[in-house]
Amino acid sequence: MIDYAVWSPTAAKVAYVYNHDVYVRDIPHGITLRVTYDGGPEVFNGVADWVFEGFSLSTSGELIVEEVFGSRGCIWWSPSSNHIAYIHINESQVPVYSIPYYIPDSTRNDPLPYPTFKDIKYPKPGYPNPVADLYVYPLGGETWKVTYPEPVDKRDFLDDLLGDWEDELFERQEGEGHETDGWGDKKLITNVEWMGDYAVLVSETNRVSDHFRGVLVDVQAQTGQVVRDEKVQEGWFEIVLAFLERANGSRII
Repeated sequence: MIDYAVWSPTAAKVAYVYNHDVYVRDIPHGITLRVTYDGGPEVFNGVADWVFEGFSLSTSGELIVEEVFGSRGCIWWSPSSNHIAYIHINESQVPVYSIPYYIPDSTRNDPLPYPTFKDIKYPKPGYPNPVADLYVYPLGGETWKVTYPEPVDKRDFLDDLLGDWEDELFERQEGEGHETDGWGDKKLITNVEWMGDYAVLVSETNRVSDHFRGVLVDVQAQTGQVVRDEKVQEGWFEIVLAFLERANGSRII
């Protein structure tokens, strides 16, 4: 079954997800390119798992998406249709939770006197979230993972200068690797946007969303750089992306 499909801006190609793997169909040339090979029950390519997608039912029965991406599909075409960016989600480390369902399959049926149980990967606080990464695929080329150098933290300078004395002189704060302020495998990717043909802007937060990073990806150099790094003491960062589009189609933050 096709999980998701999206046309390219030129309408000559279509990217789609089958069994959690990404494919690109070049319609004029009659060629299908397979992009990923590791999709499965715990690995999602080009589509979100329920943690990143999220959904609920309104009183009218309408499906409402309300979590991170707000969409099942996580494939983004470049304006020229020569590249795609796609999400890769690995939830193999997320514990399983059994949820009881009392709601019948049809609204015409009565509620179930005994529940059925559905096992899902459910990350409770303090337990692993799904690991999300962004990949870029140049059509006909090799896919590559978006990475960037970790910004230098002021605490690193104190560590080098004071060594073991620092704990006695300063109150130690929780660092980037802890649960509420972690990156790497702990980050959330909250938005992806092409800024022209060869640049991608990626929005990331930590798990509690009080630390935001904007990462600008140079597709030609296959590099990423943090261009915005902000923390808030109270509240959180909403999942939004603000940009201006110029008359020539280029975008600026």
